[in-house]
Amino acid sequence: MSSEEMTYRDRLFAAFERDTYDRVPCPGVTQTGTVDLMEASGAYWPDAHKDAEKMAKLAWAAYEHAGLEGIRIPFIVYTEASALGTKLYKWRRDMQPMVEDVPIKSPEDIDKLEIPDPKEAELTSVVLKAIEILKPKCDAAKIPLTVMVIAPATMSLGGALVDIMKVMMWVKTNINDVVKLVEKVSEMSLAFAEAVVDAGADVIFYNVGISSRVREYPEVFFPIDREVAGKIRKMGVYMIAHHCSDPRRIINELVSLGVHGLSIPEPQMISVKEARELVGDRVALVGGMDQLHTLIKKSPEDVMKQAKIAIEEGIDVLAPGCGFGPKTPLANMRAMVEAARKFGHLARLAKK
Repeated sequence: MSSEEMTYRDRLFAAFERDTYDRVPCPGVTQTGTVDLMEASGAYWPDAHKDAEKMAKLAWAAYEHAGLEGIRIPFIVYTEASALGTKLYKWRRDMQPMVEDVPIKSPEDIDKLEIPDPKEAELTSVVLKAIEILKPKCDAAKIPLTVMVIAPATMSLGGALVDIMKVMMWVKTNINDVVKLVEKVSEMSLAFAEAVVDAGADVIFYNVGISSRVREYPEVFFPIDREVAGKIRKMGVYMIAHHCSDPRRIINELVSLGVHGLSIPEPQMISVKEARELVGDRVALVGGMDQLHTLIKKSPEDVMKQAKIAIEEGIDVLAPGCGFGPKTPLANMRAMVEAARKFGHLARLAKK
């Protein structure tokens, strides 16, 4: 395939297959809702969390106005938890909502947890309707559509369903209750993933989050995350595993999820060079950009400089190490895309 024939999808999928491409892709695979894009599109938080048309409009703005080579929804990490009964509050234009109340107060509540139909629960249904709106547009532009699914251990251990201090205590005092919770929550992860894939998602962003900080994660909880990831893979979709903490302790486990890409945190936490040395060619590396300091606080020139380093050190898909902060300047988002186009031929998978 000549470089002129490569579409945005072609380029990203080649990265996932660890095949050659003309240059590094720069899609939106992490959260892309920013205040600048809200103003450019006229679709604002919190409405864009709860209204499918506005969600689709804001997501599309990342491509239309920032130039990102892909679309990603939703904008929050509590979509599935909300379907399970988590109450959210502090819905603001420049800040993501927070957990106000959780459905699991005691181990007895685990057995009462009901898995809803994602097409009927409020926030999951919004995401599915937004996919229906975005899918034909993505097909026409030949850009990938990425949707986040939260790994069950992350949903269970990260404070979305149980107070985080309480669930950490349960891990120490009666870990079997927590295992039961994670296994139950895995039904929600799979139900949502299946609905998302059926609706037309090209890529599942499997958010492993910070649950791996729990000492017992690799032996006790990781096997559940891996089983769910394997079932999602069989749905015929590309997958990225995202880890927003230092991945060194469990990086081999993350690779063994069987995903196509591994999204690593900002380079201050682990450099692209070290991550590449640790994973070899077993998986495509996604990330390389510091979202908190470089993308929000520094100049477009600094953004391009960091992007060039990431590409030279072995990143396969250029992206922030976590979601774009709401206050990320539009100019810096554009600079990241420009860097991919200017320096992308230096990538390890680029045709020499």
